Amino acid sequence: QARNNAGNSANYIPRVNAGMVQVNYTVYTFELAYDIRFIELEKMKKLTLQKSLESIYQNVIMNCWNSYVEQVAYFGAEGSHGGLFNSDKVPVNVAGLKKSEILSETVTDAQLAGIFNGILMQACTTSNNNFKVIPDTFLIPAWLFTVLNGRFSNLYNNSLLDFLRDHNVITAQTGKPITITLRKGLDTLGSANVGRIVAYKKDKEFVRIDMPYPMKHYITLPNMERMGYTSAFVGQVSEIQFPYTNGTTDTASPVQYYDFTA
Repeated sequence: QARNNAGNSANYIPRVNAGMVQVNYTVYTFELAYDIRFIELEKMKKLTLQKSLESIYQNVIMNCWNSYVEQVAYFGAEGSHGGLFNSDKVPVNVAGLKKSEILSETVTDAQLAGIFNGILMQACTTSNNNFKVIPDTFLIPAWLFTVLNGRFSNLYNNSLLDFLRDHNVITAQTGKPITITLRKGLDTLGSANVGRIVAYKKDKEFVRIDMPYPMKHYITLPNMERMGYTSAFVGQVSEIQFPYTNGTTDTASPVQYYDFTA
């Protein structure tokens, strides 16, 4: 580093080399359509509805689309590398306590807090205190969420869950609370199938999912075979992306899994 100082005797200025790698991600196309028969449209003219029939169909289709996007984002599509919950590209660690210990009556608040502070301290060490990549979002199993939310202070004005969001090693340094959120799909994940914590930095630079073509009504045409109108909807969504995660051995990854043992 001393050689980087300008004006030394050799006037030597080091050069830095960098490279780029292009990664292609799979994009999935989701298609749905509905038919409204001519005769049904004629009948509808005699009725007064709060919503049009088309609007009702569109709401159903958008709900299907949202469910599909959630599936791709959290668990991946068939043949993919997985989603945010189960990607084969994300490092897997062991959580600080066993599930049986957490559910026991003898576990202390300090031990439960240690699960999250341990994760954050590990991230501080591996990232050299780079707060840009240290996790600020924790997705946890429902059973762990229930335990944390069921423990209250002596004055019953704060739960342990609320306390941890504002009192942890990262918030103490940045002043920003962390997010701890329940995800039922994590209950049976992990190496022992008893639960997993997903810790990540919530920033599209590190975790992202793209929609090249958001779900929308594409076209409506007469369909004489069905004696009605057919309306088609199309949308595209990509698989989950971790641009700065370099495989399961990447200890500095901004996305980490912490699996519970029984």
